Amino acid sequence: TGAYQKAGLDITMIEPTEHYDGFAELQAGNIDLHVNEPIHLFEHYFDDLKALGCFFVTDGGVLMKQSSMEKLQQNQPIRITTPAANPITNKIGFEILHRYAKQNNFELDRNNVEFVETDFQHLKHLQEGDGNP
Repeated sequence: TGAYQKAGLDITMIEPTEHYDGFAELQAGNIDLHVNEPIHLFEHYFDDLKALGCFFVTDGGVLMKQSSMEKLQQNQPIRITTPAANPITNKIGFEILHRYAKQNNFELDRNNVEFVETDFQHLKHLQEGDGNP
């Protein structure tokens, strides 16, 4: 749209091939800024990176089937697929679900939420499981 140029900014946007490519480009000094989804954390890449920005709040932040929402509200076991399942991202995922539960007046036990690492075929995995971010 030319908005950056009108604001006096010289910006080139590059779409990476893979989700973590931007981190390598940033470390190599090839780019000045890397923007990524909040679920793709960088703490295991570099000790001296500083994140600028914030997490946004949605109605849960996780795609879920209606039948799975009922399981969630009844604190029954659910399976969440995600491209990045590790202790840090799983904690964030559970915090999103827990915040949703609290806002909707029900309890959620961490032991009833399983995070399973998959790929980025979100709709495919949603059909096969309970939900995904």
